[in-house]
Amino acid sequence: MTQCSKGIVKLAGPRLHFCSMQPLAKQPAVLRDITVDEVTWRYATRPRRAEWQAAIEELVAHAAFAVEGTPVEPEATALHGQVVVEPSAIAVTLRDDAGAEVGRLQLDRPVIAPVLREYLRILQAIEGSGLSETSPHFEALDIARRLVHDDAAQLVQRYFSGVQPDQETARQLFSLMVLLTHDTSRLAS
Repeated sequence: MTQCSKGIVKLAGPRLHFCSMQPLAKQPAVLRDITVDEVTWRYATRPRRAEWQAAIEELVAHAAFAVEGTPVEPEATALHGQVVVEPSAIAVTLRDDAGAEVGRLQLDRPVIAPVLREYLRILQAIEGSGLSETSPHFEALDIARRLVHDDAAQLVQRYFSGVQPDQETARQLFSLMVLLTHDTSRLAS
């Protein structure tokens, strides 16, 4: 009898034996730090940098990823991230302690722009509404904001390769993208 591993077809006499394809194991990973590209950071105002720093600290404190591949160590893999904001895309690269790229997200502007526009439109409507937080109209806008945020998180999860962020991590990454691409420092909400 033949043994099968990793979906390999083995010949055994006159018969072919097909082995089922085993999915790659997922190893937990945590984000140790994340940086913003130098050009974006350098041209930002102090209030914007403060917002970014707060969002990054929150992201690092709570981020949870699963790395594709066979677990080699019982502890979670440490990840180091970098966000690059380009005219045509927003990219996030995640590297391990050795500097090897283990995950990548690239959202081209045509993909992310509609979600960013909708999210910001809702934020501006909330800011400009002058309604109390207990108002039904305010609550409806807040629900819409959360729904768009969830849709954006699913987009982030779908486009990430090599690693899989959990839902909350994907939400926080989208929040960071909003802050990096739009000056929200003047919004009170």
